[in-house]
Amino acid sequence: MGAIFTCEHPNQVWKQVLLAPALMLPEFASYQDLEPVTVPTTIIHGRQDTVVPLEEVREIAEKVFSNLIYHIVDDDHRLHKATDTLDWKAAFVMTS
Repeated sequence: MGAIFTCEHPNQVWKQVLLAPALMLPEFASYQDLEPVTVPTTIIHGRQDTVVPLEEVREIAEKVFSNLIYHIVDDDHRLHKATDTLDWKAAFVMTS
């Protein structure tokens, strides 16, 4: 999971984009008690996601990532509708 790598190696990541990340899984639990990660993080999560619970993951993300943009889109877990409408170039632009 990209979020784990970022938590373990924040100096090696300049920005991350997470798509409906399963931050509630046991493998990520130990990272919730660390200092917040300052890596710019964008999360895109579908409002109708029945696989990864939106509110639970958002709460975890806000605790773990201090520089967070959380986009909630009208889609499900696969984000098949949203992928065509998102501004991917803007998501990956490096900011100072």
